[in-house]
Amino acid sequence: MIDGWTISLASALVVVVTAALFIGSTISHKDSEAGRIWAAGYLCGILTTMSFLVWLLAPELWWASSVGNTAFVAGTGFFWIGCRRHNGRPTRFLLLAIVCTAVLVAGLLPGPDSDEWAGAHVYFLGNMLFAVLAAVESARGELSRALGSRPMVVVFSVEAVFFTGRLILFTTEGPDGPIFSLFFGASATAFVTMIMVIVLSSSMSVIRSAHGAHAELATRSSRRTAAAIGYNSDDVLTEPSFERVLADWLERAEFHDEQLALLHFDLDDLAEINTAFGRARANTILARYTAVVRRFGPPNSDIGVAGPGRLVLATPMSSVDEALAVAATVQAGLLEEKIDEFAGLRPTMSVGIALTDYTGFDFELLSAAAMRACKRASDAGGNRIMLDTGLHTAGPLGSGVR
Repeated sequence: MIDGWTISLASALVVVVTAALFIGSTISHKDSEAGRIWAAGYLCGILTTMSFLVWLLAPELWWASSVGNTAFVAGTGFFWIGCRRHNGRPTRFLLLAIVCTAVLVAGLLPGPDSDEWAGAHVYFLGNMLFAVLAAVESARGELSRALGSRPMVVVFSVEAVFFTGRLILFTTEGPDGPIFSLFFGASATAFVTMIMVIVLSSSMSVIRSAHGAHAELATRSSRRTAAAIGYNSDDVLTEPSFERVLADWLERAEFHDEQLALLHFDLDDLAEINTAFGRARANTILARYTAVVRRFGPPNSDIGVAGPGRLVLATPMSSVDEALAVAATVQAGLLEEKIDEFAGLRPTMSVGIALTDYTGFDFELLSAAAMRACKRASDAGGNRIMLDTGLHTAGPLGSGVR
């Protein structure tokens, strides 16, 4: 049977090598802010490993164990913050700093005469907290639609369960208890950490690469369309082009005091379609979905892409009922679309509507309202239509029948 020291050494080697590769890739390539924050988490992983090795080799440096515990919590916290940043949500560095300070103080407070479990309760709680938050964040927003996000959800969930078990058994039977020693002791932690780091590195690299490629494509597209409006291969406006067109729509609509509607379409269950049918066939479904929006959308409208499976449509609308009728027509068109090669599959879409009578002619407010309404339609089960009035989101206005 492999002894604990061997497992710890193997885990340390895996963590350092994996972290070094991820950090090196971050430095050598243009990366997103989320990728840089994740790299900070891997730096904490290296600090954790070095601290524990120092403590094992030189027990008189008793404080090294507390530093390692704090770095472990900080690493999980940075992973969570990176997930939030990828989803476009505010970072929470202050919370991370408070929790890490508490972990460090709890470990140092007993002094040099303490054992290896000094501050263990706070250490377990900190890891459990950030692991739960990271699991939730990985399963929401843009990350939920990204390839490679599901292993992250699993890893963070396993970490949360593992540290919950450590906390409970440490409290009930102590560090020398048979169950704690076998399943939640130092060797078990080293083994779990080794597996988690490998899976997380692979998943984050996939997500980071896809995001970087998208950002580079957007940058090139912006350069190409600096003097011209550009369309993608599905004959809808690229994101930068649609933003320019919508800004022009808003300026002219405000001058004439006419109402403008922005409809945000989201293909339901895109991640599940990718998993079930593969990327190539999912792209076929996306092409059909885009064609339906173009075919059934008003002829006096502009349509653009807003992300994977997301389209936006801007058009003048005289009333809420007219906007709802257009959304229902497009939605019904997708339900009627026959996809013979995908027997039994009925793609649906969620639709969010925002009107300038409610939001004003501000580009950001109108876009945010349409996206917010679409998200609520999707969260309500999909195949629904929601209207954002600026004060609240009305709905669901669709049937929700799938």
